[in-house]
Amino acid sequence: MSDELATLVAPDDANYVFVCTDCKTSDWTQQDCKTTRAVRRGEAACADCGAELTMVRDKQEDPEQ
Repeated sequence: MSDELATLVAPDDANYVFVCTDCKTSDWTQQDCKTTRAVRRGEAACADCGAELTMVRDKQEDPEQ
């Protein structure tokens, strides 16, 4: 499910895709950064609504993606 969602909201070659399941916003990046590490730790909040962000594609966790 999460890879399907990542494909809908980001380019196929996006290495890191995260979403807010409350307000349905999403963002993506090619490189591991402070934001992706915070999302992975569960410490990143949505800028729009303040809910926790969820990683739906993570190249570091699954290099086969």
